Amino acid sequence: MDTDEVMRRYRDPRFRGDPASLGAEAEGVRITAASGENTLCGDSLSVAFHVRECLGGDAIVERGCYEGYGCSLCIASAEAVMEAVRGRSVADCLALSEEEVIEALGAVEVGRSRKKCLRLPLEAMRAALSSF
Repeated sequence: MDTDEVMRRYRDPRFRGDPASLGAEAEGVRITAASGENTLCGDSLSVAFHVRECLGGDAIVERGCYEGYGCSLCIASAEAVMEAVRGRSVADCLALSEEEVIEALGAVEVGRSRKKCLRLPLEAMRAALSSF
C-alpha cells in the first residue's frame, strides 16, 4: 500500500508543528483549529490554520500545520491536505475531496480499512474551517 510519495511525505514532514507557530491573530486574520482521532488505528491529530478575511467576505487560508501522531498514510494525508489548502479560499478548502488527496499521494490505492486514516486530516480541516 505504501507508495514512494506516501513514505516521502511521512519521513520528511513540512507542515508538522505547534499551532502556536502560526503566530498571534492580527487584524483581518484568524487562527482556527480542530482535533480528531481514529481509534481503530490510533491516529490523533490537531490542525490549525491561519486564515485572512478579505473584503467581500472571502477568507483565504494562508497556511496551516498539524501536530499529533499517526500511521504513514495519516501523516502523508495531513501533509497533502496542508499543502493543498495553502492560498485557497475557505470554500475551496471545504470542497477538497478524498480523491484529490489520493492523487496528491501518487494515486495510492487505499483499502476500506485504511480510509479513516486518509480521511482524518480532511475531517479535522473541515471542522476547523467550517466556522467561516
